[in-house]
Amino acid sequence: MIAFRRTRKVHAHVNPGRSRSHSGRPRAAGGPRSESRVGRACHLACVLLVLIAVPRAADAQIGIVGGYNRDMLHGVDVAEGFSLEEDPNGFHLGIFLNVNLGLLAIRPAIIYHRIVDVDVRSPTDALDFDLEIVEVPLDFRLRLPVPVVRPYLLAGPVFMFPSSPDEAIDSLLETGPSRIDVGLGFEWSFGFRLWPEVRYGFGITRFMQTDFPLAGTPFSAEGDARLDGLMVRVGISF
Repeated sequence: MIAFRRTRKVHAHVNPGRSRSHSGRPRAAGGPRSESRVGRACHLACVLLVLIAVPRAADAQIGIVGGYNRDMLHGVDVAEGFSLEEDPNGFHLGIFLNVNLGLLAIRPAIIYHRIVDVDVRSPTDALDFDLEIVEVPLDFRLRLPVPVVRPYLLAGPVFMFPSSPDEAIDSLLETGPSRIDVGLGFEWSFGFRLWPEVRYGFGITRFMQTDFPLAGTPFSAEGDARLDGLMVRVGISF
């Protein structure tokens, strides 16, 4: 659950009221903006994978990764009587290409990242929605020379392409927000390679606007909503 500091009231633009689903909260179908974001993400990911490709003789592995994420919309001050919360139990799945270059390594990836049940409330209305993100991280790893456990440190940019099944929410999302991830992991070899890892992402650009389409009282908040996140994941490569 995300908790935000409550401060003074600042009025934001409000979209007109919308029809509600059987749960009483507004929902809508996705639009072409979501498709265009996914298309740009796939093109960027393909370019990164081609640029990082190395000869077959190099120490390179292709793998799959998945795990748990706890996301936080950081940088928004919500006024008295309003709330912005979410179910912290999200997940992510993806593929990666790792290239070892001695003590250094480069690891681009394509990740599907899901944030579920973001809940927005005013004194008179409520809205819940899901978020989907296609992420293209480019990790730079420092492989520490410790035998057996084989730890590494990582850091690198993550390019995000968010969308939402709710068209009104989708229109509030930025076209290409980004963050910086740092983390610690291990590279274990058992005939295949196992990559347990924990990482934290710091949002560095605005992720979405906060003009949420609530009926009645306008949603009151100020600041740029940036997406931070804690991720615990495990990868397998061959």
